[in-house]
Amino acid sequence: MDKEKYKETNVIGICVGETCSSKNSDDILLMVTTILGVGPGETTPDKRFRVETVPCMGKCNSAPKVVVNGEVLVMQTAEDLGVILSDLLNS
Repeated sequence: MDKEKYKETNVIGICVGETCSSKNSDDILLMVTTILGVGPGETTPDKRFRVETVPCMGKCNSAPKVVVNGEVLVMQTAEDLGVILSDLLNS
């Protein structure tokens, strides 16, 4: 995930590795794509957000993992990312 490539965009990457997927990263991906109205690999029309899927990051002991603007975060539920996403939408 290359934040420099999308300088004007908040880049949100959701791990789709086996362990993260088994710990509901698919729910997180669905929530993000539903709220933003774009699919993986797409940027919102206003260029503020880009959603990406990322392969296993090798940090499976604290899955599921999400990367927001280059910062790796631990998400327990889709709602955890919802709070972060809400803050970004309102900034």
